[in-house]
Amino acid sequence: KYVQQSNLGSGSLVKLAQVDNSTSSSTVSDITLDHFSSTYDYYKFYATLASDTQGSDWRVRFRDGGSDVTNAYYIYAATNGQINSGGTSAGGVGLAAFFTDRLDFANDSTTSSNQKVVLDWTFSNHSGNAANRLQLMGNTGYYMANDTLRTSTFRGFQNNQGSNFYEGFKIYLSSGNIRYYNYTLYGVVK
Repeated sequence: KYVQQSNLGSGSLVKLAQVDNSTSSSTVSDITLDHFSSTYDYYKFYATLASDTQGSDWRVRFRDGGSDVTNAYYIYAATNGQINSGGTSAGGVGLAAFFTDRLDFANDSTTSSNQKVVLDWTFSNHSGNAANRLQLMGNTGYYMANDTLRTSTFRGFQNNQGSNFYEGFKIYLSSGNIRYYNYTLYGVVK
């Protein structure tokens, strides 16, 4: 059923993309979503992902004009809580970098299809105005190859956006491919 956008209440979610490959072992090298537009100021992204390569790191880049933004102006930080199989817990600053060519959001991941990376992300206010850079903030949970369960709250952005209008993002791995993936991207009605 089609509902005209003007009839949707503010804050409603509009599904922009959805893929369920959660039971198939077929792989992809990345997940690229170029669905951002001036229609929405905020986007919600939910995903479960698995790697086919033990110990690989998960990364994301923003997209502009159909290409990855690769210049070294990304800034990000995460706070973590974790517990290992021996019962030792820890917390504090996790993955973080200043002026790098990507955002890292999970590291040393396992290949287990039962222990996927789980994402609950918000992309905010990317109007193309230098004062309103595309921001990514959210929660990531994953099981590491060293038998450690980690959860993190994450924030990152690209500090050289200028007047560019970033229309999406790409998730990829430091090595290997993505398998058993399931994701949904929503636009949040203004």
